[in-house]
Formats: sequence, structure tokens, C-alpha cells
Amino acid sequence: ERALLAITVAVRAIRADPVIRQFVESRRVYAAADTVIHSPTIIATAAELMGLDAADGVQVRFAIRSILSIVTLPPRDPTEERALVEILVCAIHPE
Repeated sequence: ERALLAITVAVRAIRADPVIRQFVESRRVYAAADTVIHSPTIIATAAELMGLDAADGVQVRFAIRSILSIVTLPPRDPTEERALVEILVCAIHPE
């Protein structure tokens, strides 16, 4: 539940911020993706918010990549987005 809420809130916040939204919509986010995905600060923050171990960089970067994908390639149907987030949460918290 914690990861589901964190991801949902993060996606909404990214879309609500006009500067970040413009950055994402311009597709410049792809040029910056490597920096975002490997930023120790972003990894630590994402891990904390989603209840992940920041030392497991592969898992945290997978989550970050997935969130970037949801933001940059949103589904046409909002209910599908919820399903994508739920699938992501199951993948990062399989227990």
C-alpha cells in the first residue's frame, strides 16, 4: 500500500508541476533519464518512499524506470494506469 500510494502521488505531482510537465512533454526527459536513474539522491528518496532497500539499486532503478515510463507514455485509459501501478508494486514487493 505504501509503494502504491508513493507512486500514485509521484505521478500526480510530476503531472501537476508545470515546469516538470513541460520537461516531460518535450521528451528532453529521455536525455536526462540516465542521470535521473543513477542519481544517489533519487535512488535513496525513491527507496524510502516505496519501502525498498536503497542498496538494491537494480530494484529501485527498475521502479524509477517504470514510473518514468508511466509519466512519459501514459495509457489512454486512466484505469489502465492504476493497473500498471499495481503491477509495478507487485513486481517490487512480491511477498
